[in-house]
Amino acid sequence: MKHIFIVTGIVSVFTFTACQKDTITSNRIDNYHDYSNHPKDSAYLAVVKKSYDNGLPGVSALVYTPNDGLWEGSAGYASIEDNVPMTPSHIQYAASIPKSFTSIAVLQLIESGKLGLDDHIAEYLDEDVKKNISNCDKITIHQLLNHTSGIPECIDIEFITSFFNDPSYYYSLKECLAFLKGKKALWDPGTDYSYSDANFILLVLIIDKIAGDHTTIFREKMFQPLGLENTYYSYSINHNTVENLVSGYWDIYADGHLENITEWEDALTSYLKGDGGMATNCYDLSLFIQGVFNGLLVSDDNIEKILSDTVHNPHADEWINDSYSLGFMVIHNGYGTWYGHAGMDPGAASFVFYNVEHNVTIAAMTNIGTFFSKRYTKKLYHDLWIDLCKEAFKYHCM
Repeated sequence: MKHIFIVTGIVSVFTFTACQKDTITSNRIDNYHDYSNHPKDSAYLAVVKKSYDNGLPGVSALVYTPNDGLWEGSAGYASIEDNVPMTPSHIQYAASIPKSFTSIAVLQLIESGKLGLDDHIAEYLDEDVKKNISNCDKITIHQLLNHTSGIPECIDIEFITSFFNDPSYYYSLKECLAFLKGKKALWDPGTDYSYSDANFILLVLIIDKIAGDHTTIFREKMFQPLGLENTYYSYSINHNTVENLVSGYWDIYADGHLENITEWEDALTSYLKGDGGMATNCYDLSLFIQGVFNGLLVSDDNIEKILSDTVHNPHADEWINDSYSLGFMVIHNGYGTWYGHAGMDPGAASFVFYNVEHNVTIAAMTNIGTFFSKRYTKKLYHDLWIDLCKEAFKYHCM
């Protein structure tokens, strides 16, 4: 999802004061691992604890470097009202990170000869979808993957207003795309870049059309081969179906009072597919991103396409990435080039990135929304991201 700054038609929710700073401690040990002997355990814990102190209700993070190995830690609460401390084992909402999974599924179909990167999407879409997409007959699979299709955002003000009027309603993917009806294309396909959830909703409809249920493809072609045992992607993600799932919060008035909007987050995660729809943890995200770039999911040729086929993001000053590839955000900074994805929802936010020069992975997830908040966007995608990068590369540990 992108930023849409509105507050309208909001239904009543429970409100909680920001977390009690005098009772929480950073969590070194989760259900499976003890990282107390990791050489940077104290430094990483301090970074994560700082994010909690700065207002994130709960946060988990992961760092892998070749010299120091894997580290995970967390701080804050998975559930404020139940006083449940956050641990790295908790399942969190991945927001837009599934776009990268969708991309890999598409590239796998291209490798199997069932789809072409330059195929026009109109070949694979039903008439009731095509009629709402301007320039549908000109747009290619490639242009959906790198957000150069010119298709406007469907998760827009109209959708959000409708959602707030009835958060319990479950939209079909075609109903989500129906919000594009009557909207003109932003430009001719392939001539500019603009991030749009519609691109990846269309991609999963195309996968469903030519290869069957894409949720099965995700499970059999990615989750199972990589051992993603804590990743959930279905049409029924909630606290009854997913054990250890966090609660989602929103600081609606930016005053430190957090509303529990878990039911909203469950609904969005259950029906937004391709562009979202996943619950997981940092460890599984690290397995995925390393699996991609270590050649476990797609061919070397397609890895090279991901690395080289990038477009500039003109809104880089507002977001974590400066470029976009085939379903992957790209960051260039003083530590090298990173490929991965980030996501923002009303009640959750996340990122996972892989540094191709140094084989470093950094991931983080939080249970507060950044979708409506520049304040919390900065806390996660700027402050925490930069602090984790600094610690990972300190003392020439590569």
